Amino acid sequence: MPEWEDRVDKDYDFIHDEHSTHDVENRPHQYIWNTYSPEEWPIDGLLISREQVEESPSKAEKIRKSGIYNDDFLKLPKQLPTICDCGAWGYKDLPFPPYDNEEMLEFYEDMNVTTAVTIDHLVLGSGHTARLYLDERAFTGKISKKKDLPDELRDAVDIMVDEWPSPSDKDRAWPEYVKDEEPSIYGVETVEPFTEADFEGSAEDIIDRLSDDPRAVYREDDMQYRYDLTLRNAREMYDLYQKGYEEDGERKAYSFRLMSAVQGWSPESYADAVGDVLEMGFQYIGIGGVAGSSEKKVKAIVSNVGRRIKRFERENNTRIDTHVFGFAKTGAFETVGRSGMTSFDSASMLRAAWTGGSNYHLSSDERYDALRVRYASNRDTEKVGIQKALRGQEMLYALRAFDKNESIAKALQTWHEKACQSLDGIEEFLSDSRHDDCFDVKYLNVTESSFLGKYIYEDGKRTKLKYGEGYEYGNEFIANFGGPITRKIVKKLRADSAEDPLPFKEYEEILHPVYEIFEEWEPTLIDEIEQLEKEDDEYGKVDHIWPLVEAYATWEAIDDSRLLAKYRELLQERPWERCNCNICEGITAGDSEQRYDGIEVAIFRGNNRNRRRGFHNTKRFYNEFADALPKTLVVTKGSSELSNYDTIEAYLKAERPGFWEATHDLPVAEIGVVTATGFHEWWEKTPSSVSLDPDVMGETLTERCGRYQHLYVDGDAWAMEKELTETIGCPVSVHSSSTELRQEVIGTLGYEPWFTPPVIDDRRDGTDEPLRILIIDQCSKAKNTPDETDELTAEELASTSLDAIHADGGHQLTPARDLYAGRQQRYITEAVNKLRTHGDEVTREFISAGFGLVEETEELPPYNVTFANQKAAEIDASAERLQIQKDVLKRATSEFHDIVFFPLGTDYYRSMGLETVLDRIPESTLVVVFNNEELAAQFPNVVSISARTPDAKKHGSIVVSLKGTYLQNFADHRKSEKAVTSLDDIVEFCTSEFLKQTGLEQYK
Repeated sequence: MPEWEDRVDKDYDFIHDEHSTHDVENRPHQYIWNTYSPEEWPIDGLLISREQVEESPSKAEKIRKSGIYNDDFLKLPKQLPTICDCGAWGYKDLPFPPYDNEEMLEFYEDMNVTTAVTIDHLVLGSGHTARLYLDERAFTGKISKKKDLPDELRDAVDIMVDEWPSPSDKDRAWPEYVKDEEPSIYGVETVEPFTEADFEGSAEDIIDRLSDDPRAVYREDDMQYRYDLTLRNAREMYDLYQKGYEEDGERKAYSFRLMSAVQGWSPESYADAVGDVLEMGFQYIGIGGVAGSSEKKVKAIVSNVGRRIKRFERENNTRIDTHVFGFAKTGAFETVGRSGMTSFDSASMLRAAWTGGSNYHLSSDERYDALRVRYASNRDTEKVGIQKALRGQEMLYALRAFDKNESIAKALQTWHEKACQSLDGIEEFLSDSRHDDCFDVKYLNVTESSFLGKYIYEDGKRTKLKYGEGYEYGNEFIANFGGPITRKIVKKLRADSAEDPLPFKEYEEILHPVYEIFEEWEPTLIDEIEQLEKEDDEYGKVDHIWPLVEAYATWEAIDDSRLLAKYRELLQERPWERCNCNICEGITAGDSEQRYDGIEVAIFRGNNRNRRRGFHNTKRFYNEFADALPKTLVVTKGSSELSNYDTIEAYLKAERPGFWEATHDLPVAEIGVVTATGFHEWWEKTPSSVSLDPDVMGETLTERCGRYQHLYVDGDAWAMEKELTETIGCPVSVHSSSTELRQEVIGTLGYEPWFTPPVIDDRRDGTDEPLRILIIDQCSKAKNTPDETDELTAEELASTSLDAIHADGGHQLTPARDLYAGRQQRYITEAVNKLRTHGDEVTREFISAGFGLVEETEELPPYNVTFANQKAAEIDASAERLQIQKDVLKRATSEFHDIVFFPLGTDYYRSMGLETVLDRIPESTLVVVFNNEELAAQFPNVVSISARTPDAKKHGSIVVSLKGTYLQNFADHRKSEKAVTSLDDIVEFCTSEFLKQTGLEQYK
């Protein structure tokens, strides 16, 4: 998860909506990692960006001095790995990254992070874009903003405006290569303002005029430049990293692992970039620039990158880790897992808690709108601000009573009494205490703390107020009558003194509107709510609280009536009661005491509720992620030979070659070696000393496995004792066969034994490119065989194999496409020929009841077996024996297809397990089935075309050949250069006969 200072006040007062202290530095901050215990952490690491760190110079200086794990503000546990990057989104509008490669490595070393990322430059846009960069410091005269530039220039090029670094900047500077590439901008401390004369003439004139201007940089193809620069930085940083750095006269290795960032504009360009950095020697790759992209696009990029990496891993007997920056969606879990991605980061679940609707998540499919209870603000009129504070407190008291199944009417009455109490004593307090020394302080927030009777901090130490104890009911007062009114009083207190007293009338004037409004105030709808509770003789029903919710949301000062339906759903479902995370149970990690009611998290109000809800959302997302891609550890036991090798990978290749061969390309899993000194991941350096103490090794593994769902052990190297397996907090599988270990890992993930990353393409853009089409046809009873030829029976086929038949040589063999003589098969053969003539790439295979899935060119003997006259159990048995589903899945998912047609009958759909197959085909592939409307409706990329008797009559065909007719129609439309961009196009092409336009030109 990215680190953006997402924290809450551990001791926040929800009842009065008050921080534990107004002193931010000394507030007991709570981050997501100390909200949950380590076993329950909803993150596996932290992403830190330099751009974000350096937003606060003092924070940056402090962290660089201490290192990220020793910062007493973050209190980051050392068990959480960290990735640090330069924060490319922060400088995307600059012509160059404002960091030097060697200096960036120095920054990473100071930060003491686990992994560091090479400097990249976001590849922006979807085309090879001409781009003009302008220094924002020059926008100070008549040309003061981007929209002051001529329309012609803005239409001709993409214009990027940002403040450029100067030599005096402490943390940002142009890297050395800028001196050669753009010497006019290098070393420039100040710039002249732009004038109207700078932008006179055509776009070409302006660009030419600015060609050597220290305020401008122009590139004809900026996309390609950023792409190449990212790779160039990767090359240079890799070389510098390998050399290490000099300290105290000696050369030292960097303490972090180096990841190469890659950029691109298409799946293919990303894959090419990955190929380049793999050749450089990188073993950890970060896919950048995809934040904000569609799920479909990212899945296409990830799958292409995954296939390139998987091929490299298998060809080079190595392993590559891959990170996806800024992307995490539940719909992509399958692709992320199959593509072998190691990690990803995103704050989207966290930020969803306060950036829109559906902000309380139980799962990706079950989301609710938190009920908005708004604060009074300085934008409100004084009257509305007071009313908003009062009605907000009414809602909060009522919601808490509803949550506890208590009387809402009594809760409202209790609230009213407390509000009266806080107002009744305010004037007496002010009269008696306004000149207390505790109000004579420099900062307003300290004065407010004094008024509320809170602890204050002096010289970093927490102390009670020196003079007086504050207003006894101060917390109730600010909660009930609002911050704006309270701060007016606090300002007066700070200005008032015994030596120069303010007229007390000034306090009375502040309080007058409060008295005026509250004097006649009765709890809203209390009588109606009380009557409803009496009628039902029970508490906690939605109907009891609903009149108050409805009145609040429809009040013109709130105007949330559009959310009422969502609010009712929230209150009826009570989702916070179905979540057992610390947030919804109102506790803090390590504490057993409940600190607040669970419903507080389902209320949209301020950072301490909203960000806690974000922590909750992140936890729920993490749980879904763990269910889809179980956290898996694969280990072997170390040996005394470890010290003979430089890296764990080298040790495994030499000493445990069978284990490495079986596991090095496994997706999702973490792989490594266990010794008494710890768990050593495959990419790490070997430990300086080796101990194999069995008790310590067991403790190491037990501690490590607290956050894993599966542990797989190389039993050939480690005959783990049963007692140890029982102490480990996750299921343990010990395999003496590395092949069996591999099969179980892949099987647990639900992948096929031949596991390859999926192929996903996002190229369907309306252009008439050749399509990659797969047609899974079926065998037919009618076959092209000579008269009186002996046909093999089902019994004979069950006792032999196709290879044996070929070897025997006693049977006439015919290619499958020529053997099957049914009308559908003949029509589809004609359609395939037309499609291939047009240029489409068509793969056609047949489901044979005798031989399983066969290619169209496979030579088959005459046989007399179909599924048409078999019972369901017989079909299932034959399909299992022939491995039809496995082979169909392999064909449909191991290579990318734009379209897959399944022109099959009911029995053949059964033999392949249609629903399972459809579930595995990537969503970017369009799929056509027939007479399966209900099933097709469950998949966004599948359509069912009706091929029944009425349809056959409509098309002048018969049912047995109609699917073939549909494919002929489709082929005719393709021959006319018609592009396919959607399922609707396919349906239209299949079900409408193509009408040639010859001879109609005269009517145009």
